[in-house]
Amino acid sequence: MFDDQYTNGGLISLHNVAQIPFYQHGLCLVSVRQTLLTKDAYRYFKLFQD
Repeated sequence: MFDDQYTNGGLISLHNVAQIPFYQHGLCLVSVRQTLLTKDAYRYFKLFQD
């Protein structure tokens, strides 16, 4: 998870968001979704991560 208290909510580009294993040479579809958490929800999920 990423704590966004130091960002302005703008576009963040040219940063890796995941490491995806490469198993095939054919085409594949990757979907990235950004969601919003309240401060309390962030703290709750951060406890599990730590």
